Amino acid sequence: MFGSWTTEIMEAFTHFTYHKTRGRLIVCDLQGRYRHNKYCKKKSRFELSDPAICSRDRRYGVTDLSKKGIESFFANYCCNQFCHMDDEYWMKPRYAR
Repeated sequence: MFGSWTTEIMEAFTHFTYHKTRGRLIVCDLQGRYRHNKYCKKKSRFELSDPAICSRDRRYGVTDLSKKGIESFFANYCCNQFCHMDDEYWMKPRYAR
């Protein structure tokens, strides 16, 4: 089960996907686990399964909730310590808080 810092990273990743695609989509519904490599920290990683993509034009199948899915994510999301780590402002939808 994810701890709070891993949840924050996954939420920030979803926000990052919105920003990098200029608001066209988000990668969301992230499930999986964090694999810590105690011998080589650089090899530690997230293993994710069954992510969903929500896009403005609903191109990614039945789990693509379109604009409604994007709106739902941002309605329940607040930026955290992992957002904007690159000193760049990450865009959000205009209606988002």
